[in-house]
Amino acid sequence: MLNTYGNDNNEGAAFVIETADTAAGIVVRQSDGYRFFAASEQFNLLDGSIFKSPKAAQKAADLMHRAAARDHRTAQRFGGDWHDRPAAAPDKARA
Repeated sequence: MLNTYGNDNNEGAAFVIETADTAAGIVVRQSDGYRFFAASEQFNLLDGSIFKSPKAAQKAADLMHRAAARDHRTAQRFGGDWHDRPAAAPDKARA
């Protein structure tokens, strides 16, 4: 869902980018396109990206959201959420 703040013809116009259940971030119009600012850690990979339109940013956020949901469901199927598991201890060097 896109919500507009400001006039889209002016630099500085902002659009809120939302996925199915969370605010992903905003895009702000600049001279070279629309810069994405993440509102949630889940969308940090998009932070700072330049898109040709707010709809392009919306599509990227939706794809990222669906991928994260799919990864979460897969992890649950195989014994829990991999995000909550401690990292494996590194192998000790042998002398």
